[in-house]
Amino acid sequence: MKRKNTFTLMLSIILLLLVLFPPFAQAQLRQSDDNSTKIHRLHVLMNQGLIMFLDGIDLKMVANMNMSTTFDTESKRYASNGMEKGRQAIELALNGEQNEILIEQGFGHHPLMKTARELGKTMLELISVLEKMEMIKMTSETMEIHHMHLLLNRGLESVAQGSNMIMVTLLSSIPQIDQYLENQGWTLVKEGKTLIAEVIESQPYKKILKAENTSSESPLFKQTRQCADLSLKIADILSRMNIGSGGE
Repeated sequence: MKRKNTFTLMLSIILLLLVLFPPFAQAQLRQSDDNSTKIHRLHVLMNQGLIMFLDGIDLKMVANMNMSTTFDTESKRYASNGMEKGRQAIELALNGEQNEILIEQGFGHHPLMKTARELGKTMLELISVLEKMEMIKMTSETMEIHHMHLLLNRGLESVAQGSNMIMVTLLSSIPQIDQYLENQGWTLVKEGKTLIAEVIESQPYKKILKAENTSSESPLFKQTRQCADLSLKIADILSRMNIGSGGE
């Protein structure tokens, strides 16, 4: 009888905690039952690395436009630092200790690990193209193209930031805040994809497409096409990867 009363008391306490602190209880259940949240941490790290790199390359492009002589040198220094750390973050998520730990825990063949590898590989492809981009000679034509790159990068940053906001909600800690984060996250994702699409549909970009595989196509034109294609691919991967009611 005493054991039964003890069990009843413990059950009552548990039920009371569930009533008083449902967000906390739900968060613990999601963390223990949904192993995908562990892999999403790699995606968050990749997204942050991409954002750091894109911020850096944008700063470098602006500095190379020679619109100011006072801060260009300092801008280039900060740009190089951001680009380097951004690449390192993505490489860490792909091949670092964090990745190895998940593989050791049996997640090597999880569908989301395949997505993580595809995402990281595509991000590194984009980074490699941007790192090789010629920025020395600024003409009215190249200036327009680099402004196109700035818009593509801004759109991709928006997608990555929104993606991270959505993935945070998978922990389900506070439903009211999670709903706001998810809604705002999907808004950023959709706005970012729209911006990338608008650049690709613009007349300057269509002009670049006409020069494809012709004598008039410059290395910068080719890099622009590659950046646009890879940016759209990354945005699509992040869109289909996220879990949420705002998904497309």
